[in-house]
Amino acid sequence: MKKLLYLFVISSLAAFSSCKKNEPIKDPLLRNPEASACGIKDPVNNLGWLKKIVQEAKKSETDKYLTIRMAEYNGDTYFESWLSYSSCMGCIIYDCGGSVIKSQNFTTQQRQELLQAMRGESAVTLWGMLY
Repeated sequence: MKKLLYLFVISSLAAFSSCKKNEPIKDPLLRNPEASACGIKDPVNNLGWLKKIVQEAKKSETDKYLTIRMAEYNGDTYFESWLSYSSCMGCIIYDCGGSVIKSQNFTTQQRQELLQAMRGESAVTLWGMLY
């Protein structure tokens, strides 16, 4: 009976103390939670695919190196994510649905304009380092 009681207590603690996917992410690296994107406020917590990127970075302990920025270009919202130790800024850009934007879908000039928008004053840092 004692073994059963111990098992119940341990499983209850594990169930109630584990992280929930629907729990909002609260972290000093979360920037601009009041920002809106794709018709949604606080995109890091309310766009499932974006929240998953942050959760996976936290799980692998790379969240402190992750930066996510958002910018408007030609009336659409785009998100850029990169790890600070990576040599590839602007390599992974997503649309509102979480699809990776392929560079061949843009002309060279359009791609440069999109990257400039990501670095411009109107771009918003949603996660990570501010610059």
